[in-house]
Amino acid sequence: MSLSPPSEKHRFPPTELLDMRKPGVAAHWESLQPPPNSALIALAHRMGIAGIFSSSSTSTTTKSGRVKTVDDEQMALLIRQACTHDSFARRHAAMYPNESPPPTNGMLASLGNTLLGLFTVEFIHASYPHLPTRVLKAATAAYVGHQSCANVAQELGIAPLVRWHRQTKSPYSSSPSSRRFAHV
Repeated sequence: MSLSPPSEKHRFPPTELLDMRKPGVAAHWESLQPPPNSALIALAHRMGIAGIFSSSSTSTTTKSGRVKTVDDEQMALLIRQACTHDSFARRHAAMYPNESPPPTNGMLASLGNTLLGLFTVEFIHASYPHLPTRVLKAATAAYVGHQSCANVAQELGIAPLVRWHRQTKSPYSSSPSSRRFAHV
């Protein structure tokens, strides 16, 4: 998997945008575009994880004189995958049925939720060992709930890089799965 230039379908403006009779096509096309590699690499440096990739880098010089490493490409690919939700892949497949869907964070989501919950419960329980279970669960939900994670994403600058398609809430659906993601 490499960072190849966009295909003709992804170049601006696509032919669908030239037809002004279709409202909302521009916003839909824009939502399917990947974030720039420079933004993903900057995120890695802000989070302090760029050092993981710098152990065995090979560098080349680009036309603009910037030194580009293979690790920059790997880092951008991995962070793009981590910022791409499964719902985005379904939307991408609907727009581009002949292309393979982008890699998503589906495999990591469950592990991440479990680890966040585990560390939070451990911290709260160590700090307040006599809390009742219901209060412990409520405190855990407050620490790692949707709004808390959305606020952290906003502060770290991750929110504009996250690619996912928020499902509109159906008046017939009141299941918790329809309210799973907070808008960041």
